[in-house]
Amino acid sequence: MSPSELLLLCILFPLLLCAHYRQTQEMAQAVEGVHVYSTEQDINQLAAHHFEDQNLLQGKWNSEVDTLKETQRKEYREWLMKMLEEHQTNVTLPTPMYANRTVLILV
Repeated sequence: MSPSELLLLCILFPLLLCAHYRQTQEMAQAVEGVHVYSTEQDINQLAAHHFEDQNLLQGKWNSEVDTLKETQRKEYREWLMKMLEEHQTNVTLPTPMYANRTVLILV
């Protein structure tokens, strides 16, 4: 895992944990109050809302991670190409033994 992916994970994990905790608290309160101030339909709607929130959050962070990975691939490729260019300009290839000889081709 790259340093930037690790940093993103350090930011992401507490946010997901906080959202999960909030949703757990909301659901516990709704279940405790079933038939008092909430109905089974209210609980089902809350669960559907929590599911939708989780999917949106997961999609957002998956997109962030994909963008980060693509940026890292591009940066690595650019660095690699730069290293290759520098290596090619600093290293001369040996010429073949026959390069200085005259070759007679009979047709």
